[in-house]
Amino acid sequence: MATGTYRAVMCEKISASASEGIEATVLRELPRKAQLGDQEVRISARAASLNFPELLMMQNKYQYKPKLPFVLCTEGAGVVAETGSKVSGLSVGDKVFYATMGGCAAEELVLPAQMCIKMPDTLSFSQGASFHMGYMTGYHGLVTRGRLKAGEWLLVTGAGGGMGSMAVELGKAVGAKAGRPGPTAAVRTHSVEHTWAMLSSVAGALIGAVVGWALASLQKTARPARPQDYPEFQGLAALQKSLWTETSKETALQDGAKNRERLRAAKVLGKAWPVQMHCRGADLSGKAPTSGKLLHFIRHGQGFHNSLNDFCKVYHVKAKPYNIPEVFDPPLTEIGRLQAKVLQSRARETKAELVVVSPMSRALMTSNIAFAHCIGHIPFIAHESCKEKSHGNSCDYRRSASDAKQDFPNVDFSLIPEEDPLLSTLHMESDLEVAERAYDFMLWIRNRSETEIVVSTHSAWLFSLFNAVLKCDDPALSEWFLLKLASAAPFRHLRPRFRASDHSDQVIAAASSDDKLEMCKKLGADYVVNYSKQKLKDAVGEITKGEFCDVIYDPVGGEIFDQCVRCVTPKGYARLLVVGFASGTIPKFGINMALIKGFDLVGVRSGAQLGLELRGPCRQQRAARWVRGGVVSG
Repeated sequence: MATGTYRAVMCEKISASASEGIEATVLRELPRKAQLGDQEVRISARAASLNFPELLMMQNKYQYKPKLPFVLCTEGAGVVAETGSKVSGLSVGDKVFYATMGGCAAEELVLPAQMCIKMPDTLSFSQGASFHMGYMTGYHGLVTRGRLKAGEWLLVTGAGGGMGSMAVELGKAVGAKAGRPGPTAAVRTHSVEHTWAMLSSVAGALIGAVVGWALASLQKTARPARPQDYPEFQGLAALQKSLWTETSKETALQDGAKNRERLRAAKVLGKAWPVQMHCRGADLSGKAPTSGKLLHFIRHGQGFHNSLNDFCKVYHVKAKPYNIPEVFDPPLTEIGRLQAKVLQSRARETKAELVVVSPMSRALMTSNIAFAHCIGHIPFIAHESCKEKSHGNSCDYRRSASDAKQDFPNVDFSLIPEEDPLLSTLHMESDLEVAERAYDFMLWIRNRSETEIVVSTHSAWLFSLFNAVLKCDDPALSEWFLLKLASAAPFRHLRPRFRASDHSDQVIAAASSDDKLEMCKKLGADYVVNYSKQKLKDAVGEITKGEFCDVIYDPVGGEIFDQCVRCVTPKGYARLLVVGFASGTIPKFGINMALIKGFDLVGVRSGAQLGLELRGPCRQQRAARWVRGGVVSG
């Protein structure tokens, strides 16, 4: 139980100006929290950042008005000193960064564990303490509020400042075309679409009319512990053979072609990533070069949801077997376990140093069976980025990490959140979101020290990886898992190569000085515009060849905001993002411009993402992975 006090920097009175407020701050002793909650952590702070909102708070000008006295700073970084009894994923000694609505300018903080993100080794404490306000506000503004779509121009004002430069760098990280006019940047990005779906109970009723166990479930009557024990499922192994004929192979290839067309339409196929990833099939005979990493990809064995879907195909049942509660995070069937067991002989031929596995039960079971001889000898790590694509179905979501840990004690679940980040909202992922996950995963793989790694994952994720992220020297690599899904758990060996992208996407940044623009170039800007020397509208018009901007990110306000309005495309779908007023002046503009150009005026509040519960940390985790992968500098 903690005793004693800690020191904190406090504001005890409202000041007339920011400088006066800073001079009026005082250092006070505050009592330590004696007992942590189950899900809380105690942090020994190492750094905190003072941002523009805090300067406004000291003048009582910010929209959030904390009660006097209050501890300054809304973000910081430090080391975990103590954890609550039910905290998972964080340990004493971990370096973390975090953001709150205040209280970070203190020697010690007690926070909910889910608000803390492990800090990449490449960041210093001072960099970690300033990460959230710029990068997460930029992500919230550009992706969530700005809804960037394929081929759009993004204009970022104040690109030489902290908020603006991070927004430009994020634009590049998501595959942007951006440029910087003075402290302003224009970015052409690829689409990130968010769609939502609710699970359908009607589908469960339809299947229940045919499948005994589902019907019994709907009637709330007793049923065997295992769905496979029902007579309807006995002999299903024999039925599997009738499903996998030459015709079904052709159908699979046709489906693959349709899926690639979908990726192409969504501008995901052929997407230019900041780091290009090439791969080739690996020759394990010893004749081929052995330099670089060797990756072994496994698609999980047959899950119960796959078996149920096959049952419906055989008996021509028009239903949605993936969308009933009973197939939530389904395990392997007996067939699936046999498929994984068949892989054991091939698994023993590898020299795996690490097994990375999707945190879903069917993938965990497959890796533990196929690589049973490795348990206790090499690490098994669960990774959220290689889990199945969420189509909005019951089988696409996983159970909690603590529940899975009980069944798979050999697997390290420290990299994933306790609950499935998509489950609370039933989020259905877009193709781009899955591709981004696959890309982030490969960056993580690149930075691992191991040279021979096994990945146990899913077919939809593999399709995205091999068709949207990896550039395959052998076209057959994009088809291999399609041809073997029903016959066995596929196993493929690859050697990836990573190099900086030479894609043609461009970033335009705008700032008020040449020094700031030089920094913008180092962050990846292809064009720069100094709006203290030339009109922003003229420069942006020339760069975009008269198209002007679909999305504008403005943290400056004042006169720059009026120039931004004139840089909006007249096509009738643009978004003008109001991020802040660093100039000190809240602008006014003729509302008729919104009518004439048909754009949306969108407010981006920096603290808004803190209230998004599990989705907020998930975004922070993605941003942290970008830092680890060298996509953004931090």
